[in-house]
Amino acid sequence: MIYLDTSFILPLFIHETASEKVAEILKQVPMDELAISLWTKTEFASALARRVRMKEISPKIAETAIMRFAQLLEESCEVLTPSAEDFETATKLLQNFKTGLRAGDALHLAITINQHIDSLYTLDKELAKAAISLNITVKMLD
Repeated sequence: MIYLDTSFILPLFIHETASEKVAEILKQVPMDELAISLWTKTEFASALARRVRMKEISPKIAETAIMRFAQLLEESCEVLTPSAEDFETATKLLQNFKTGLRAGDALHLAITINQHIDSLYTLDKELAKAAISLNITVKMLD
């Protein structure tokens, strides 16, 4: 199973420099192997809300992105629910101060660890660095 963090998913729905490369990578992955978490859904909505507040995108673009994201989840992704164990693992990861993890990224990693995910796809270099230090297979853009 492949876990997609929010940084990897967002360019599918909001134009960014990484949009085409992310789409190309995901075309090569069987859709039944994709997973996100409920936390990813929350971060996705937060990222869109922030961009609307900053007037980077219109509410209409954000609403369209939300609808398209919901469609992707329905058709192609397993949505994992973070457990109490995931939050405990995230807390332990955060207590290793050398990683520089933020709470949300620690939760992504905890879910990846506890659900025995095969690979984490991310565009976040710090998250990738921490994941690699935990022996998690990471896919980033080339």
